[in-house]
Amino acid sequence: MSNRKPDPACRSVLRWLLEPADHVPPSAIGASDQPDPRCHGKHALAPLTGQDARALAAFVHLVELYSCADRAGAEHAVRAMYHAAQAMQPTTRPLAQEVIAFVLNWDDRVTLWQRIGAAVSSLRDFVGDAS
Repeated sequence: MSNRKPDPACRSVLRWLLEPADHVPPSAIGASDQPDPRCHGKHALAPLTGQDARALAAFVHLVELYSCADRAGAEHAVRAMYHAAQAMQPTTRPLAQEVIAFVLNWDDRVTLWQRIGAAVSSLRDFVGDAS
């Protein structure tokens, strides 16, 4: 028996992303929600800058918060996920969408990503659109 604590999700998700996309058992996902092969494998993390890596780690923690929060907390977590993803380069944001499946389920990946997009509209209404 080891006294070693398990790695937090923000670290273990990196190992998960480095595995090939076909490591996900077909029974775990629906036919329409396949893993993004660009987000898995030995080169998946190569484009991440230091800022991207930290924003992705924050995003993972926010998905964890979302998973156990009450209604108001979940809504704030969704808005914070949007901001964490915005702190990433546009080319690395698909990794944020992919890690939703690591923390939650494959079914939640598309649904939560759409909810994050919808929160942007309500956020603009809340703070006013600067453009």
